[in-house]
Amino acid sequence: MKHIPILLFILLLAACTPSLPATLPEATATPNAAILRDAQQYADDMGVTLEEALARLNVQNDEAISALQNQLQANEADTFAGLWLQHEPEFRVVVAFTRDGQKTIRKYVADDSELAQLIEVRQAQYTYAQLEADQQEAFRILNALDMPAAGGIMVMENRVVIDITDRAVFEEALAAADVALPESVVVNAVYNPVGENPPFAITPVPGVFMPQLKQRDAAFMEALLIGELVVDNGCLRVHDIYTDEQTLVIWQADYYLTDHDGILEILDETGTVVARVGEMVYLGGGEQRTLDDAELRQPVPENCSSGPYWRMGTFLPEEYIPNVTADLPTPTPLDDEWQTYTIADFNLTFTYPAVWFVHEAGKALQITPNAQPTWSSYFNPDEPHGGPTFDLLYNLNRQMGPTPLAEVENLLQGYDAGIEPIALAAPLADRSDVVMGIYRFVVDEDEMVLLVGTAVNPILSSPQMVIAMTGLVKPDELAAMQPIFEKILRSLRLVSE
Repeated sequence: MKHIPILLFILLLAACTPSLPATLPEATATPNAAILRDAQQYADDMGVTLEEALARLNVQNDEAISALQNQLQANEADTFAGLWLQHEPEFRVVVAFTRDGQKTIRKYVADDSELAQLIEVRQAQYTYAQLEADQQEAFRILNALDMPAAGGIMVMENRVVIDITDRAVFEEALAAADVALPESVVVNAVYNPVGENPPFAITPVPGVFMPQLKQRDAAFMEALLIGELVVDNGCLRVHDIYTDEQTLVIWQADYYLTDHDGILEILDETGTVVARVGEMVYLGGGEQRTLDDAELRQPVPENCSSGPYWRMGTFLPEEYIPNVTADLPTPTPLDDEWQTYTIADFNLTFTYPAVWFVHEAGKALQITPNAQPTWSSYFNPDEPHGGPTFDLLYNLNRQMGPTPLAEVENLLQGYDAGIEPIALAAPLADRSDVVMGIYRFVVDEDEMVLLVGTAVNPILSSPQMVIAMTGLVKPDELAAMQPIFEKILRSLRLVSE
């Protein structure tokens, strides 16, 4: 896999991977060690010189490109179809329009400018505004049909791509409702269901209830539940090692409970044993507040109806289990040991864990258990390091999205096409002014989790209508870090409040 450095606040509709025109401006600032490492990796992957790689990263961070995108989105919505960086076969800033592209771009970029030498104008079928509207309409239809789906706008393909897990049921549901998805939407079936009659032997266990979805989710949450798989009062549960609670798991479709010579086992869609009652399980997924019998194969009986509930994702691969068992983490307490930080110049405060650090970066803050910020070139192994990072953006000189959901879209555009949703961004149930989403991507061949949060700016007079926060954590940190991230985001307020 090719590695392209992930820079936290690139606000482009990002693309693939990178050849350099001679007109690229050279980087003027002396790069620190971290940037040099990223640039060297980039150079190795792309087969270019280190100097060329540094120049490309410099362009990637150029505020002129972000400003151009914001202007085109605001002023040319009737024709603008997207902007992204192309890295191969030639390094280009690609700008797509549905018509009059060359004429339009000249209004914003002088022909003799360095940026003009990098821009390639392309024709597209749909405007970006149309893709956004089509995406919303598609998910409105699928939500009304209770159809599990995931996806988003693929700006380079000029399409909305939606993943589903049962094409037959999907097509039947659309036909029965006499509805069709917008023309720009491409539907991708990512799973072929096995159904109730698998091609392997199952010995039913009538005395044990196993709640199961009718259809698999198209995207999974990736928090981690660790505990013993048990039968409690006729219900299949996991005894959580953290909370000591008996958690009711909502299983994905095509998992099967079977009795193998008196040992209760769980088989996956291939017939492979993935869990046994009485043994430890390491189960991805996330907490679910309520039960919805409409999405289950069978209603949950009264004796199994008590929570907490865990919506299953996938089992943690065996090779990762030593990473979480060698030193099981203790989540930071959410109800005590927190303190308040004040952004004095902006009359804003928020709370954060007392044992963490807040590092200032002019236009943003980094909130982390690390004693040094990620941009520091100084490393002291005797001080806290190696933990997650949350970056709070409160004073940017770019155009922020007009709403929390719009700003989430802006932030996600800074990551490459490989980013996948774990939990699509949505307003919190009790705070419509706060939006959170969880996504995964790969960097340096390591999977990482991106937390994205936005909130309406408490400073109503500010031209920046939204405050944003992003967090980078490892998959096995998500269960502990997600509630911390949410609590920090919820705590944003004016000093006087």
